Amino acid sequence: MKLRKIIIKGKLAHFKIPLQGKLQRTYNIPPISTIIGILQNIFNKDINDFIVGFTIKYKNIEKEFTKIYKEVDGRENKYTCGRRFKEDNYIIENLTDVELIIYTDIKDNIELNDVLVLGKTNYLATITNYKDGKFEEVKLVEKKGNGYNQWTSLNVKSGMPVRINTITWFDSLKCAYDFKTELVKRNNEFEYDKFYDEEEGQNIFLWKWKDGEINEVR
Repeated sequence: MKLRKIIIKGKLAHFKIPLQGKLQRTYNIPPISTIIGILQNIFNKDINDFIVGFTIKYKNIEKEFTKIYKEVDGRENKYTCGRRFKEDNYIIENLTDVELIIYTDIKDNIELNDVLVLGKTNYLATITNYKDGKFEEVKLVEKKGNGYNQWTSLNVKSGMPVRINTITWFDSLKCAYDFKTELVKRNNEFEYDKFYDEEEGQNIFLWKWKDGEINEVR
């Protein structure tokens, strides 16, 4: 199978695990919804019904102590003292020296609608293999081997079951983000018999993504 290969690099990445309080932990593999958001930024927000697979490499997971300013209603009280912001202290986990590799059959022209980031708005990233107006194409071959740092289906023997977002959108009626989830497996290493990238030396688990629903490509 021949797919586009998109290589994205950044110094820092943070893919927030929900409901972690003041220790803001990160997934070591970005949720599928994050990858969809990156592809929507690169191409356009209306992309749908396509193949996608991805893997990530990073050097370390490091913790950063930071002060966050939360916007409040501005009324004077014991927390805000008349200011519009409330200070709070957090510990944020970050992946360092990140390389994210995305495989897709999307044929649209690149648009890059916004600044490219890896999770947080100030964690800037760069596409490193877009040359002469096109992405690198790679042929994934049928070969048994190992894959690393990927989400896989529950059919794969190894891995930890995790429920992750497959699409996220802003609901203007609720004034909040909504999402769709799927139960998948987090796999730091797994055996697979298809879609081997000779250059990367690993197998790539591919998903068919449509309207937030995901299915394994075989």
